[in-house]
Amino acid sequence: MGCSASTQTSKVAASKAPKSRQTTEDFLYTYVDEKSLRLAYDFILKDCNLLLCNGTLVPSICLTEKSFPVINARLPVDEEGETFINLPIVTAAFGNKGRVICFPHGEIICGIPAHQMTAKFFENALAWLGHQRSAMTPVLLFGFNQQFNVTAKDILHHFGFFVETSQKLTNLNTYRIIFVPSSIDVHNSNIYSKLIDFVEGGGGLAVFHWPFDEDNPMNLTFPINPVLFHFGLSYTFCSITVSEDQIEVTRNFESAYALHFHSIINQFKEYLQ
Repeated sequence: MGCSASTQTSKVAASKAPKSRQTTEDFLYTYVDEKSLRLAYDFILKDCNLLLCNGTLVPSICLTEKSFPVINARLPVDEEGETFINLPIVTAAFGNKGRVICFPHGEIICGIPAHQMTAKFFENALAWLGHQRSAMTPVLLFGFNQQFNVTAKDILHHFGFFVETSQKLTNLNTYRIIFVPSSIDVHNSNIYSKLIDFVEGGGGLAVFHWPFDEDNPMNLTFPINPVLFHFGLSYTFCSITVSEDQIEVTRNFESAYALHFHSIINQFKEYLQ
């Protein structure tokens, strides 16, 4: 006895490749959307309610969607202390795979050994810039004077960083973070393109306001601004002397972001309407 079998063909739907899920880390270290700003803001300010920051501060502003204020301060603008203005004194931005933070002056780093929350703030900020929180993160101090280099190296060594100093930008791929003063001439020796390439390739850039003319600190000139413009940041052409040693940190993203330039423009439009 025999049997004949009929062959049936069936179509199998092609399986779709599973979509890659974006993790919190994806949002934290590279810009995806507004969530990235919030996560970075919370990460940098974790466990920080006060910042030791006396002396003369130079604010910076945020100009694009990938930049954000980190710490704003209510600063007096007259000698009597009766008139105040709110301005960002620490700002940050995403730049392709990398990150940038602007600090209001170089001496702020000197407050780290004496103030626990300021130390915590710097630890968080550098962990965000370096895309890691681990020992021996390689850091370059570029373009600072010898006195600052000695002080900063000692403080950064305390955090476990591997620190080198230089007056030339070479072999940048060996570093995770570069410290630069705002007075550096970025058009000299292709520094402009080197810094931008470093950040966009995944590096962290920490910029500190530094007097262009140390004998005349009120000469507000910022050669670093062309680099900062590329990442939606800029130092402002004003300086304010803080009368208090400690600045209160609000740790409220909406309150901080209200001083983003886009927010100010929107507020002005609403006022006109």
